[in-house]
Amino acid sequence: RLATLMQFVDTMCETTTHEKYILGRSKQIARYFTKGLYNGGEARSRLLRTTTVQGFRDVATDYFGRLGAFEQGMPDAFYDSAEQVA
Repeated sequence: RLATLMQFVDTMCETTTHEKYILGRSKQIARYFTKGLYNGGEARSRLLRTTTVQGFRDVATDYFGRLGAFEQGMPDAFYDSAEQVA
């Protein structure tokens, strides 16, 4: 899912230079990639608060990395020492 979402963002970046448009479309599409997944609501909330395309990429990469760890048996993957993410 992350690879497909990032491919969408890359394609958007190739077709237009309007970051606000790219970010808006990416946020709309992100719903389909996170709906029904563990902690997907929090991921969508974090993605919607991003203000740059790079910030969007960072949040998406962080979420899907944590999701992968969670699915591999790390129940605390969405928690870190600084703040509770889950």
